Amino acid sequence: MAFYWFILLSPFEDGNFSVACALAEKILQESEKTKFRAYDVALELEENEGVVLDMIFSSVEGSGDLTRWMVYFLK
Repeated sequence: MAFYWFILLSPFEDGNFSVACALAEKILQESEKTKFRAYDVALELEENEGVVLDMIFSSVEGSGDLTRWMVYFLK
């Protein structure tokens, strides 16, 4: 959810997507309470930036339902 809202707010002129990815990584790392992770969320998000942004902005323009975004993120 932090990633989603940071992208919507876009507080900076440039670099919002990268900061949102770092924020998502940090939150997941803290919630997992482990030093080793076998995946890189930021890399996945950055590789699929167009799809991610389309999904986020389409949820805002539509009903506001975040289900599609949450399912995508959790996969």
